[in-house]
Amino acid sequence: MRKIVFILMCSLVFAACSSEHCRNTSLLQAEAICQQYPDSTIRLLDGLDIDSFSVEADRALYGLVFTEAIHHVGLILSSDTLINLSQQFYEQQGDDVRLARACLHHGIVLYGQKRYGEAFRLLKRAEELAEDVNDLALNYELFAVMGDINDNANNYPLTLDYYHRSLRAAEQLGNQEWTVRQLNNLATTFDAMNNTDSLKAYIERCRPLQDSVQGPIRATMLTNMGSYYLHQNDLDKAKEYLLLSQQTTYLDKTIKLLGDIAALEGKWPQACDYWFQTLQSGDYAIRIDAYRKLINYYDSLAEYDEKHHRMASHLSQRLNTLYRDNYENNGATSILDMQAQYDEQQKERHQYRTMIGLLTALGIVILIAGLIAWYYILTHRELVQMQRQKKRQLRDNSRQLKDVTARLHKTVNLGQVAKDEDISALAQCCYSLNPALLALLKPLGTKEQAVCLLIRQHFQPSEIAILVASSPQSITNLRVRLLQKLFNETGGAKDFDQRICQI
Repeated sequence: MRKIVFILMCSLVFAACSSEHCRNTSLLQAEAICQQYPDSTIRLLDGLDIDSFSVEADRALYGLVFTEAIHHVGLILSSDTLINLSQQFYEQQGDDVRLARACLHHGIVLYGQKRYGEAFRLLKRAEELAEDVNDLALNYELFAVMGDINDNANNYPLTLDYYHRSLRAAEQLGNQEWTVRQLNNLATTFDAMNNTDSLKAYIERCRPLQDSVQGPIRATMLTNMGSYYLHQNDLDKAKEYLLLSQQTTYLDKTIKLLGDIAALEGKWPQACDYWFQTLQSGDYAIRIDAYRKLINYYDSLAEYDEKHHRMASHLSQRLNTLYRDNYENNGATSILDMQAQYDEQQKERHQYRTMIGLLTALGIVILIAGLIAWYYILTHRELVQMQRQKKRQLRDNSRQLKDVTARLHKTVNLGQVAKDEDISALAQCCYSLNPALLALLKPLGTKEQAVCLLIRQHFQPSEIAILVASSPQSITNLRVRLLQKLFNETGGAKDFDQRICQI
Protein backbone atom coordinates (compact mmCIF):
# COMPACT_ATOMS: atom_id res chain seq x y z
CA MET A 1 0.00 0.00 0.00
CA ARG A 2 2.79 2.42 0.86
CA LYS A 3 4.44 1.68 -2.47
CA ILE A 4 1.24 2.57 -4.33
CA VAL A 5 0.87 5.84 -2.39
CA PHE A 6 4.51 6.71 -3.16
CA ILE A 7 3.98 6.09 -6.89
CA LEU A 8 0.84 8.25 -6.90
CA MET A 9 2.64 11.09 -5.13
CA CYS A 10 5.53 10.90 -7.61
CA SER A 11 3.04 11.03 -10.49
CA LEU A 12 1.39 14.11 -9.05
CA VAL A 13 4.73 15.84 -8.55
CA PHE A 14 5.78 15.00 -12.12
CA ALA A 15 2.48 16.29 -13.51
CA ALA A 16 2.82 19.50 -11.55
CA CYS A 17 6.39 20.08 -12.79
CA SER A 18 5.27 19.48 -16.37
CA SER A 19 2.48 22.04 -16.13
CA GLU A 20 2.40 25.61 -17.45
CA HIS A 21 3.00 26.98 -13.93
CA CYS A 22 6.41 25.34 -13.75
CA ARG A 23 7.70 27.08 -16.89
CA ASN A 24 9.95 30.12 -16.78
CA THR A 25 7.79 33.24 -16.49
CA SER A 26 10.26 35.23 -18.61
CA LEU A 27 9.76 32.72 -21.41
CA LEU A 28 5.98 33.12 -21.25
CA GLN A 29 6.40 36.89 -21.30
CA ALA A 30 8.71 36.65 -24.31
CA GLU A 31 6.18 34.45 -26.12
CA ALA A 32 3.41 36.97 -25.45
CA ILE A 33 5.29 39.92 -27.01
CA CYS A 34 7.17 38.11 -29.78
CA GLN A 35 4.82 39.01 -32.65
CA GLN A 36 4.71 42.75 -31.95
CA TYR A 37 8.10 43.33 -30.33
CA PRO A 38 10.68 40.84 -31.67
CA ASP A 39 13.69 43.01 -30.75
CA SER A 40 12.54 43.24 -27.12
CA THR A 41 11.92 39.49 -27.20
CA ILE A 42 15.50 38.80 -28.26
CA ARG A 43 16.84 41.06 -25.50
CA LEU A 44 14.65 39.25 -22.97
CA LEU A 45 15.84 35.84 -24.16
CA ASP A 46 19.48 36.95 -24.04
CA GLY A 47 19.20 37.03 -20.27
CA LEU A 48 18.19 33.36 -20.10
CA ASP A 49 20.47 30.34 -20.09
CA ILE A 50 18.87 27.43 -21.91
CA ASP A 51 21.21 24.97 -20.17
CA SER A 52 19.78 26.03 -16.80
CA PHE A 53 16.26 24.91 -17.69
CA SER A 54 15.29 21.77 -15.76
CA VAL A 55 12.01 21.26 -17.60
CA GLU A 56 11.94 20.10 -21.21
CA ALA A 57 8.92 22.31 -21.86
CA ASP A 58 11.06 25.38 -21.07
CA ARG A 59 13.74 24.36 -23.56
CA ALA A 60 11.12 23.69 -26.24
CA LEU A 61 9.45 27.06 -25.68
CA TYR A 62 12.81 28.85 -25.71
CA GLY A 63 13.71 27.29 -29.08
CA LEU A 64 10.35 28.21 -30.57
CA VAL A 65 10.21 31.81 -29.34
CA PHE A 66 13.87 32.49 -30.15
CA THR A 67 13.45 31.24 -33.73
CA GLU A 68 10.23 33.24 -34.16
CA ALA A 69 11.89 36.43 -32.89
CA ILE A 70 14.87 36.01 -35.24
CA HIS A 71 12.54 35.58 -38.20
CA HIS A 72 10.38 38.52 -37.19
CA VAL A 73 13.38 40.88 -37.27
CA GLY A 74 14.16 39.69 -40.81
CA LEU A 75 17.00 37.25 -40.14
CA ILE A 76 17.27 33.53 -40.87
CA LEU A 77 18.98 30.96 -38.62
CA SER A 78 21.63 28.79 -40.23
CA SER A 79 20.87 25.81 -37.95
CA ASP A 80 17.57 24.09 -37.26
CA THR A 81 18.73 22.32 -34.08
CA LEU A 82 16.70 24.43 -31.63
CA ILE A 83 13.48 24.58 -33.61
CA ASN A 84 13.69 20.88 -34.47
CA LEU A 85 13.77 20.01 -30.75
CA SER A 86 10.77 22.29 -30.18
CA GLN A 87 8.85 20.67 -33.00
CA GLN A 88 9.53 17.15 -31.69
CA PHE A 89 8.46 18.12 -28.17
CA TYR A 90 5.15 19.67 -29.24
CA GLU A 91 4.54 16.70 -31.53
CA GLN A 92 4.81 14.41 -28.50
CA GLN A 93 2.73 16.68 -26.27
CA GLY A 94 -0.06 17.14 -28.81
CA ASP A 95 0.10 20.94 -28.48
CA ASP A 96 -1.25 21.75 -31.95
CA VAL A 97 -0.99 25.55 -31.67
CA ARG A 98 2.70 25.57 -30.79
CA LEU A 99 3.35 22.61 -33.08
CA ALA A 100 1.92 24.59 -36.02
CA ARG A 101 4.19 27.53 -35.17
CA ALA A 102 7.18 25.21 -34.80
CA CYS A 103 6.48 23.57 -38.19
CA LEU A 104 6.16 27.01 -39.78
CA HIS A 105 9.46 28.36 -38.48
CA HIS A 106 11.30 25.07 -38.95
CA GLY A 107 10.13 25.19 -42.56
CA ILE A 108 11.44 28.76 -42.90
CA VAL A 109 14.88 27.69 -41.63
CA LEU A 110 14.99 24.71 -44.01
CA TYR A 111 13.87 26.89 -46.92
CA GLY A 112 16.76 29.24 -46.18
CA GLN A 113 19.06 26.21 -46.30
CA LYS A 114 17.61 25.34 -49.73
CA ARG A 115 16.20 22.08 -48.35
CA TYR A 116 13.03 22.79 -50.28
CA GLY A 117 11.37 19.38 -50.04
CA GLU A 118 11.61 19.19 -46.24
CA ALA A 119 10.64 22.86 -45.90
CA PHE A 120 7.57 22.49 -48.09
CA ARG A 121 6.31 19.41 -46.23
CA LEU A 122 6.65 21.20 -42.88
CA LEU A 123 4.90 24.30 -44.15
CA LYS A 124 2.00 22.25 -45.51
CA ARG A 125 1.84 20.40 -42.18
CA ALA A 126 1.58 23.79 -40.45
CA GLU A 127 -1.19 24.72 -42.88
CA GLU A 128 -3.14 21.55 -42.04
CA LEU A 129 -2.77 22.20 -38.31
CA ALA A 130 -3.79 25.85 -38.76
CA GLU A 131 -7.16 24.74 -40.11
CA ASP A 132 -7.99 23.23 -36.71
CA VAL A 133 -6.41 25.66 -34.22
CA ASN A 134 -8.02 28.82 -35.69
CA ASP A 135 -5.23 31.20 -34.61
CA LEU A 136 -5.49 34.41 -36.67
CA ALA A 137 -1.93 35.54 -35.91
CA LEU A 138 -0.62 32.14 -37.03
CA ASN A 139 -2.77 32.28 -40.17
CA TYR A 140 -1.46 35.75 -41.03
CA GLU A 141 2.18 34.72 -40.74
CA LEU A 142 1.82 31.27 -42.31
CA PHE A 143 -0.09 32.47 -45.37
CA ALA A 144 2.29 35.41 -45.80
CA VAL A 145 5.26 33.00 -45.86
CA MET A 146 3.49 30.66 -48.30
CA GLY A 147 2.70 33.66 -50.48
CA ASP A 148 6.37 34.74 -50.46
CA ILE A 149 7.54 31.25 -51.40
CA ASN A 150 5.11 31.00 -54.31
CA ASP A 151 6.05 34.54 -55.33
CA ASN A 152 9.70 33.48 -55.49
CA ALA A 153 8.58 30.60 -57.70
CA ASN A 154 6.58 33.02 -59.94
CA ASN A 155 3.47 31.02 -59.15
CA TYR A 156 1.23 34.06 -59.19
CA PRO A 157 -2.21 32.39 -58.75
CA LEU A 158 -1.15 30.73 -55.50
CA THR A 159 0.80 33.82 -54.46
CA LEU A 160 -2.35 35.92 -54.70
CA ASP A 161 -4.44 33.26 -52.96
CA TYR A 162 -2.11 33.06 -49.95
CA TYR A 163 -1.69 36.84 -49.71
CA HIS A 164 -5.46 37.25 -49.74
CA ARG A 165 -5.81 34.70 -46.94
CA SER A 166 -3.10 36.46 -44.93
CA LEU A 167 -4.87 39.78 -45.55
CA ARG A 168 -8.17 38.42 -44.22
CA ALA A 169 -6.47 37.27 -41.02
CA ALA A 170 -4.82 40.70 -40.57
CA GLU A 171 -8.14 42.49 -41.10
CA GLN A 172 -9.92 40.20 -38.64
CA LEU A 173 -7.24 40.96 -36.07
CA GLY A 174 -7.60 44.67 -36.75
CA ASN A 175 -3.83 45.05 -37.21
CA GLN A 176 -3.32 47.97 -39.61
CA GLU A 177 0.40 47.37 -40.10
CA TRP A 178 -0.15 43.76 -41.16
CA THR A 179 -3.10 44.80 -43.31
CA VAL A 180 -1.02 47.37 -45.21
CA ARG A 181 1.84 44.88 -45.58
CA GLN A 182 -0.41 42.37 -47.33
CA LEU A 183 -2.11 45.03 -49.43
CA ASN A 184 1.41 46.03 -50.53
CA ASN A 185 2.27 42.41 -51.32
CA LEU A 186 -0.85 42.05 -53.44
CA ALA A 187 -0.18 45.35 -55.21
CA THR A 188 3.44 44.33 -55.87
CA THR A 189 2.32 40.98 -57.28
CA PHE A 190 -0.20 42.60 -59.61
CA ASP A 191 2.52 45.06 -60.65
CA ALA A 192 4.78 42.15 -61.55
CA MET A 193 1.90 40.71 -63.59
CA ASN A 194 1.44 44.11 -65.36
CA ASN A 195 -2.13 44.20 -64.07
CA THR A 196 -2.43 47.95 -63.53
CA ASP A 197 -6.16 47.89 -62.72
CA SER A 198 -5.66 45.58 -59.74
CA LEU A 199 -2.48 47.45 -58.81
CA LYS A 200 -4.52 50.66 -58.62
CA ALA A 201 -7.30 48.95 -56.63
CA TYR A 202 -4.93 47.82 -53.88
CA ILE A 203 -3.10 51.15 -53.86
CA GLU A 204 -6.44 52.86 -53.20
CA ARG A 205 -7.08 50.49 -50.32
CA CYS A 206 -3.69 51.46 -48.88
CA ARG A 207 -4.17 55.23 -49.05
CA PRO A 208 -6.41 55.61 -45.96
CA LEU A 209 -3.87 53.67 -43.90
CA GLN A 210 -0.65 55.27 -45.15
CA ASP A 211 -0.20 57.49 -42.09
CA SER A 212 -0.48 54.51 -39.71
CA VAL A 213 2.69 52.77 -40.96
CA GLN A 214 6.35 53.68 -41.22
CA GLY A 215 9.62 52.20 -42.44
CA PRO A 216 9.77 49.56 -45.18
CA ILE A 217 5.99 49.08 -45.23
CA ARG A 218 5.36 52.76 -45.95
CA ALA A 219 8.23 52.84 -48.45
CA THR A 220 6.78 49.83 -50.31
CA MET A 221 3.37 51.48 -50.46
CA LEU A 222 4.85 54.70 -51.87
CA THR A 223 6.91 52.71 -54.39
CA ASN A 224 3.81 50.87 -55.61
CA MET A 225 2.07 54.22 -56.05
CA GLY A 226 5.06 55.49 -58.02
CA SER A 227 5.04 52.36 -60.17
CA TYR A 228 1.35 52.84 -60.95
CA TYR A 229 1.88 56.44 -62.11
CA LEU A 230 4.87 55.31 -64.14
CA HIS A 231 2.55 52.82 -65.91
CA GLN A 232 0.28 55.82 -66.61
CA ASN A 233 3.27 57.80 -68.03
CA ASP A 234 2.80 60.45 -65.34
CA LEU A 235 6.53 60.82 -64.65
CA ASP A 236 6.23 63.77 -62.30
CA LYS A 237 3.74 62.02 -60.03
CA ALA A 238 5.70 58.78 -60.19
CA LYS A 239 8.95 60.52 -59.29
CA GLU A 240 7.24 62.33 -56.39
CA TYR A 241 6.15 59.09 -54.74
CA LEU A 242 9.43 57.29 -55.47
CA LEU A 243 11.51 60.08 -53.95
CA LEU A 244 9.27 60.03 -50.85
CA SER A 245 9.84 56.29 -50.65
CA GLN A 246 13.61 56.74 -51.05
CA GLN A 247 13.58 59.21 -48.15
CA THR A 248 11.75 56.69 -45.98
CA THR A 249 13.75 53.49 -46.56
CA TYR A 250 16.05 52.09 -49.23
CA LEU A 251 14.26 49.64 -51.54
CA ASP A 252 15.81 48.10 -54.65
CA LYS A 253 12.55 48.43 -56.57
CA THR A 254 12.44 52.18 -55.80
CA ILE A 255 15.96 52.70 -57.11
CA LYS A 256 15.33 50.65 -60.24
CA LEU A 257 12.15 52.61 -61.04
CA LEU A 258 13.97 55.92 -60.50
CA GLY A 259 16.49 54.67 -63.06
CA ASP A 260 13.66 53.88 -65.47
CA ILE A 261 12.27 57.41 -65.07
CA ALA A 262 15.71 58.96 -65.56
CA ALA A 263 16.09 56.96 -68.79
CA LEU A 264 12.70 58.15 -70.03
CA GLU A 265 13.81 61.71 -69.30
CA GLY A 266 17.03 61.12 -71.28
CA LYS A 267 19.23 61.31 -68.18
CA TRP A 268 21.23 58.21 -69.06
CA PRO A 269 24.21 58.65 -66.67
CA GLN A 270 21.80 59.06 -63.77
CA ALA A 271 19.72 56.12 -64.98
CA CYS A 272 22.81 53.88 -65.21
CA ASP A 273 23.87 54.95 -61.73
CA TYR A 274 20.49 53.86 -60.35
CA TRP A 275 20.56 50.56 -62.26
CA PHE A 276 24.09 49.73 -61.11
CA GLN A 277 22.91 50.13 -57.50
CA THR A 278 20.38 47.33 -57.96
CA LEU A 279 22.73 44.74 -59.53
CA GLN A 280 23.17 43.11 -56.11
CA SER A 281 19.45 43.08 -55.28
CA GLY A 282 18.01 40.00 -53.64
CA ASP A 283 15.12 40.17 -56.11
CA TYR A 284 16.23 38.32 -59.25
CA ALA A 285 13.61 40.08 -61.39
CA ILE A 286 15.00 43.51 -60.44
CA ARG A 287 18.61 42.42 -61.04
CA ILE A 288 17.82 40.87 -64.41
CA ASP A 289 15.85 43.92 -65.56
CA ALA A 290 18.69 46.25 -64.47
CA TYR A 291 21.29 44.12 -66.33
CA ARG A 292 19.19 44.08 -69.49
CA LYS A 293 18.71 47.85 -69.51
CA LEU A 294 22.41 48.49 -68.84
CA ILE A 295 23.38 46.06 -71.61
CA ASN A 296 20.96 47.73 -74.06
CA TYR A 297 22.35 51.14 -73.16
CA TYR A 298 26.02 50.17 -73.60
CA ASP A 299 25.21 48.19 -76.75
CA SER A 300 23.72 51.34 -78.25
CA LEU A 301 27.06 53.10 -77.67
CA ALA A 302 29.32 50.16 -78.56
CA GLU A 303 29.76 51.17 -82.20
CA TYR A 304 31.15 54.53 -81.09
CA ASP A 305 33.37 53.43 -78.20
CA GLU A 306 35.26 50.16 -77.58
CA LYS A 307 35.07 50.79 -73.84
CA HIS A 308 31.28 50.68 -74.01
CA HIS A 309 31.46 47.48 -76.06
CA ARG A 310 33.61 45.83 -73.40
CA MET A 311 31.21 46.97 -70.69
CA ALA A 312 28.23 45.54 -72.58
CA SER A 313 30.09 42.24 -73.05
CA HIS A 314 31.09 42.13 -69.37
CA LEU A 315 27.53 42.80 -68.24
CA SER A 316 26.22 40.13 -70.62
CA GLN A 317 28.57 37.57 -69.07
CA ARG A 318 27.45 38.52 -65.59
CA LEU A 319 23.80 38.28 -66.66
CA ASN A 320 24.42 34.78 -68.06
CA THR A 321 26.05 33.80 -64.79
CA LEU A 322 23.05 35.18 -62.93
CA TYR A 323 20.71 33.15 -65.14
CA ARG A 324 22.74 30.02 -64.46
CA ASP A 325 22.94 30.60 -60.70
CA ASN A 326 19.26 31.40 -60.56
CA TYR A 327 18.42 28.18 -62.39
CA GLU A 328 20.72 26.05 -60.22
CA ASN A 329 19.91 27.59 -56.85
CA ASN A 330 16.34 28.72 -57.23
CA GLY A 331 13.84 26.21 -55.86
CA ALA A 332 11.06 27.57 -58.04
CA THR A 333 10.76 24.47 -60.19
CA SER A 334 10.91 22.10 -57.24
CA ILE A 335 8.39 24.20 -55.31
CA LEU A 336 5.99 24.15 -58.26
CA ASP A 337 6.46 20.39 -58.66
CA MET A 338 5.95 19.80 -54.95
CA GLN A 339 2.88 22.01 -54.95
CA ALA A 340 1.44 20.07 -57.87
CA GLN A 341 2.28 16.75 -56.18
CA TYR A 342 0.79 17.92 -52.91
CA ASP A 343 -2.38 19.13 -54.61
CA GLU A 344 -2.66 15.78 -56.40
CA GLN A 345 -2.13 13.92 -53.13
CA GLN A 346 -4.71 16.14 -51.43
CA LYS A 347 -7.12 15.42 -54.26
CA GLU A 348 -6.48 11.69 -53.94
CA ARG A 349 -6.88 11.88 -50.15
CA HIS A 350 -10.10 13.83 -50.59
CA GLN A 351 -11.38 11.27 -53.08
CA TYR A 352 -10.33 8.46 -50.74
CA ARG A 353 -12.07 10.10 -47.78
CA THR A 354 -15.12 10.75 -49.92
CA MET A 355 -15.15 7.12 -51.01
CA ILE A 356 -14.69 5.92 -47.43
CA GLY A 357 -17.46 8.28 -46.35
CA LEU A 358 -19.78 7.00 -49.07
CA LEU A 359 -18.96 3.37 -48.27
CA THR A 360 -19.48 4.06 -44.58
CA ALA A 361 -22.79 5.76 -45.31
CA LEU A 362 -23.77 2.84 -47.57
CA GLY A 363 -22.79 0.40 -44.84
CA ILE A 364 -24.87 2.32 -42.31
CA VAL A 365 -27.83 2.39 -44.71
CA ILE A 366 -27.50 -1.36 -45.28
CA LEU A 367 -27.20 -1.93 -41.54
CA ILE A 368 -30.26 0.21 -40.84
CA ALA A 369 -32.16 -1.51 -43.63
CA GLY A 370 -31.13 -4.88 -42.19
CA LEU A 371 -32.23 -3.84 -38.71
CA ILE A 372 -35.54 -2.57 -40.07
CA ALA A 373 -36.04 -5.80 -42.01
CA TRP A 374 -35.06 -7.86 -38.97
CA TYR A 375 -37.37 -5.80 -36.74
CA TYR A 376 -40.18 -6.12 -39.29
CA ILE A 377 -39.72 -9.87 -39.56
CA LEU A 378 -39.52 -10.22 -35.79
CA THR A 379 -42.53 -7.97 -35.23
CA HIS A 380 -44.49 -9.69 -37.98
CA ARG A 381 -43.66 -13.07 -36.50
CA GLU A 382 -44.75 -11.92 -33.04
CA LEU A 383 -47.89 -10.39 -34.51
CA VAL A 384 -48.71 -13.62 -36.33
CA GLN A 385 -48.08 -15.58 -33.15
CA MET A 386 -50.29 -13.19 -31.18
CA GLN A 387 -53.03 -13.46 -33.78
CA ARG A 388 -52.78 -17.25 -33.73
CA GLN A 389 -52.80 -17.25 -29.96
CA LYS A 390 -55.78 -14.92 -29.93
CA LYS A 391 -57.60 -17.18 -32.38
CA ARG A 392 -56.79 -20.17 -30.21
CA GLN A 393 -58.05 -18.30 -27.17
CA LEU A 394 -61.19 -17.31 -29.00
CA ARG A 395 -61.75 -20.91 -30.10
CA ASP A 396 -61.12 -22.14 -26.58
CA ASN A 397 -63.38 -19.50 -25.09
CA SER A 398 -66.10 -20.24 -27.64
CA ARG A 399 -65.84 -23.92 -26.92
CA GLN A 400 -65.87 -23.31 -23.17
CA LEU A 401 -68.81 -20.95 -23.61
CA LYS A 402 -70.75 -23.64 -25.47
CA ASP A 403 -69.91 -26.16 -22.77
CA VAL A 404 -70.98 -23.91 -19.91
CA THR A 405 -74.13 -22.87 -21.80
CA ALA A 406 -74.99 -26.55 -22.31
CA ARG A 407 -74.46 -27.25 -18.62
CA LEU A 408 -76.72 -24.34 -17.67
CA HIS A 409 -79.47 -25.56 -20.02
CA LYS A 410 -79.21 -28.98 -18.40
CA THR A 411 -79.43 -27.34 -14.97
CA VAL A 412 -82.59 -25.49 -16.05
CA ASN A 413 -84.15 -28.71 -17.33
CA LEU A 414 -83.51 -30.24 -13.92
CA GLY A 415 -85.13 -27.19 -12.28
CA GLN A 416 -82.00 -26.45 -10.28
CA VAL A 417 -80.16 -23.22 -9.40
CA ALA A 418 -76.97 -22.62 -11.41
CA LYS A 419 -73.74 -23.54 -9.74
CA ASP A 420 -71.41 -20.69 -8.82
CA GLU A 421 -68.57 -22.17 -10.87
CA ASP A 422 -70.78 -22.31 -13.97
CA ILE A 423 -71.78 -18.63 -13.56
CA SER A 424 -68.08 -17.72 -13.07
CA ALA A 425 -67.09 -19.73 -16.16
CA LEU A 426 -69.83 -18.02 -18.16
CA ALA A 427 -68.58 -14.57 -17.09
CA GLN A 428 -64.95 -15.42 -17.83
CA CYS A 429 -65.75 -16.68 -21.34
CA CYS A 430 -68.04 -13.77 -22.20
CA TYR A 431 -65.64 -11.13 -20.92
CA SER A 432 -62.66 -12.70 -22.73
CA LEU A 433 -64.58 -12.67 -25.97
CA ASN A 434 -65.91 -9.12 -25.43
CA PRO A 435 -63.82 -6.77 -23.20
CA ALA A 436 -66.31 -3.94 -23.87
CA LEU A 437 -68.95 -6.01 -22.13
CA LEU A 438 -66.79 -6.26 -19.03
CA ALA A 439 -66.36 -2.48 -18.94
CA LEU A 440 -70.14 -2.03 -19.17
CA LEU A 441 -71.14 -4.63 -16.56
CA LYS A 442 -68.30 -4.16 -14.06
CA PRO A 443 -70.28 -1.78 -11.77
CA LEU A 444 -73.12 -4.33 -11.41
CA GLY A 445 -73.53 -6.95 -8.77
CA THR A 446 -72.96 -10.67 -9.39
CA LYS A 447 -76.70 -11.47 -9.89
CA GLU A 448 -77.20 -8.51 -12.24
CA GLN A 449 -74.15 -9.52 -14.31
CA ALA A 450 -75.43 -13.13 -14.47
CA VAL A 451 -78.85 -11.98 -15.77
CA CYS A 452 -77.21 -9.86 -18.46
CA LEU A 453 -74.91 -12.69 -19.58
CA LEU A 454 -77.72 -15.28 -19.65
CA ILE A 455 -79.86 -12.94 -21.78
CA ARG A 456 -76.95 -12.61 -24.25
CA GLN A 457 -76.90 -16.44 -24.46
CA HIS A 458 -80.63 -16.33 -25.34
CA PHE A 459 -81.98 -17.87 -22.11
CA GLN A 460 -85.67 -17.19 -21.50
CA PRO A 461 -86.70 -15.07 -18.51
CA SER A 462 -88.34 -18.11 -16.90
CA GLU A 463 -85.08 -20.07 -17.32
CA ILE A 464 -83.05 -17.21 -15.88
CA ALA A 465 -85.41 -17.08 -12.88
CA ILE A 466 -84.72 -20.76 -12.13
CA LEU A 467 -80.94 -20.38 -12.52
CA VAL A 468 -80.63 -17.33 -10.24
CA ALA A 469 -83.33 -18.47 -7.76
CA SER A 470 -85.76 -15.66 -8.51
CA SER A 471 -89.25 -15.17 -9.92
CA PRO A 472 -89.85 -14.35 -13.61
CA GLN A 473 -91.50 -11.04 -12.62
CA SER A 474 -88.42 -10.08 -10.61
CA ILE A 475 -86.24 -10.82 -13.64
CA THR A 476 -88.52 -8.67 -15.80
CA ASN A 477 -88.41 -5.80 -13.33
CA LEU A 478 -84.62 -6.13 -13.08
CA ARG A 479 -84.23 -5.90 -16.87
CA VAL A 480 -86.28 -2.69 -16.95
CA ARG A 481 -84.13 -1.15 -14.19
CA LEU A 482 -80.89 -2.22 -15.97
CA LEU A 483 -82.08 -0.52 -19.16
CA GLN A 484 -82.18 2.78 -17.27
CA LYS A 485 -79.04 2.05 -15.23
CA LEU A 486 -76.75 0.89 -18.05
CA PHE A 487 -78.10 2.79 -21.06
CA ASN A 488 -79.95 5.69 -19.45
CA GLU A 489 -83.01 4.74 -21.47
CA THR A 490 -86.66 3.98 -20.63
CA GLY A 491 -88.59 1.08 -22.04
CA GLY A 492 -89.60 -2.50 -21.49
CA ALA A 493 -87.65 -5.63 -20.65
CA LYS A 494 -87.40 -6.65 -24.30
CA ASP A 495 -85.80 -3.28 -25.10
CA PHE A 496 -83.13 -4.10 -22.58
CA ASP A 497 -82.61 -7.55 -24.13
CA GLN A 498 -82.11 -5.97 -27.52
CA ARG A 499 -79.64 -3.36 -26.22
CA ILE A 500 -77.52 -5.78 -24.19
CA CYS A 501 -77.27 -8.20 -27.12
CA GLN A 502 -75.91 -5.36 -29.31
CA ILE A 503 -72.79 -4.92 -27.14
